Amino acid sequence: MPVAEFEERSFEAALNVQLLVETTQLYSPGQVLEAVLGFDVALLTQHVSHWRLWNLQALAGSAMTDAWGSTDVTQPLSRLPDFKLNVFLQHKRPSFMAHGSGAEWAAWARPYYRYAISPHQQSTLEQFAAALGRHGLVIYAAPAFWSVRDLCSFTARATLVENTSLVEAAELHGQKIYTYAAARTNGIAFSPLAEIPALSRPGALLDRICGAAEVPSGSNVFKLADRALSAALATFPPLQEAADPIGERALHALSLIRQALPQGPEEKAMQEIILPYLRVVALSWLLGVDWLISGPARRNRR
Repeated sequence: MPVAEFEERSFEAALNVQLLVETTQLYSPGQVLEAVLGFDVALLTQHVSHWRLWNLQALAGSAMTDAWGSTDVTQPLSRLPDFKLNVFLQHKRPSFMAHGSGAEWAAWARPYYRYAISPHQQSTLEQFAAALGRHGLVIYAAPAFWSVRDLCSFTARATLVENTSLVEAAELHGQKIYTYAAARTNGIAFSPLAEIPALSRPGALLDRICGAAEVPSGSNVFKLADRALSAALATFPPLQEAADPIGERALHALSLIRQALPQGPEEKAMQEIILPYLRVVALSWLLGVDWLISGPARRNRR
């Protein structure tokens, strides 16, 4: 049961540096305050890859004094920074389970990583996550690798974020052990045994889009895409809030276009094609996905 070859601080420092994109706002509590706050470091990040892993836009963040002010934490708020932070990280140094001696091997039947959950720390993180609400993420961060060589490689290539297991603290309520096999796949917690969803797993957004309700027959491709993306967006309240102003601006732009167009077929085209198309473009940009139109190959007529 070997633990990672590197110290937790080595992983923590490299990850924090990669997350600090377009901002310098970072706060690391000392050992005394960490016992109260529950996390190793808090920062404000605009890291595109990080937020796309969560299928989110960069959250606005919140001042810790505002968030903690709504809890029963007794630590003096004057000791906390008053600038906004949107990611609160508790770093973990996992053990690498490469064979069947691991207690959780039956659930994986392949090599996996695991780390323990501290009840007191978990309770504190949950409390803060509830106070923070939609303004940021409170997450555990652990490497999905164990060698120093990989740490150096991912650090040099600036791909450490993509190779880190990230899970929201609130998802591990009441758990003692968290296990995972890769950075962006669902994990399994013990005990009780529970699969922990990873919003960052590949295809998570695609699953939501494909699972959208079918549209009436006869709808064009723009309406299909509009409805599918809108259904996927509905599961992410922060994105929905950001999408509303975009929709309002699109409608305003369309009203200006209408004034320049005669009534008749152009009005129908506006409703059936242009409006859905603009919404799809806006939502695709908001979700950070590419939108491609494909269909069966057309046979040449002879």
